[in-house]
Parts: sequence; structure tokens; C-alpha cells
Amino acid sequence: MLEAVKKIQSAETENEELKEALIHKLRQEQEQKENELRAIKVRTQNVTIEEVHALEENLTKSLQQEQAELQQVSEKTRATYQQLYNEKKATAVKTIIERVKQTYGRL
Repeated sequence: MLEAVKKIQSAETENEELKEALIHKLRQEQEQKENELRAIKVRTQNVTIEEVHALEENLTKSLQQEQAELQQVSEKTRATYQQLYNEKKATAVKTIIERVKQTYGRL
């Protein structure tokens, strides 16, 4: 009977040691997984930041290009209106001169 009690105690001690070893192993694995998760998080944040910067750069270039195009259109439109104004002005001056000549004769 004493031998059976010793075997039970030995088995309990062995079980306790296995339990402690398993707990230690699980803590190490948990720590490793948490480190891996942190590393993945950092990589993901860095990729996201890079993508945001690339998007901002593309938008900036696009806006600059659009602004340049609008400036060209504006200058072209202004030149067209200036030309039309000059043509209408010349026509109006000729018409006024002709009317004055018709009304008052040649001076």
C-alpha cells in the first residue's frame, strides 16, 4: 500500500511538472504570436502609409495637370474674346464713320 501511495505521489508530481512545462510552453507561444501580430500590424501600417502617400502624390499631380489645362483653356478663351472684341470694335468704328459721313457728308 505504501508503494501505491508513493507511485500516486510520483505520478502527481510528474503531472504537476508536465502541467508547469505546458503552461510555460503556452506562454512562450502566446508571446511569440503577439510579437508576430505586432510585426504584421507595423508592416500593414507602413504599407497603408505608403499607399496614402502615393495616392496623395497622384492626386496632387492630377490637380496640377488639371489646373494647367484650365489655365490654357482660360488663356485661349480670353484670346478668342479679345480677338472678337477687336473685330467688333473695328466693325463698329467703321459703321459709325460711315454713318457720320452719310449724315454730315465728307469733312
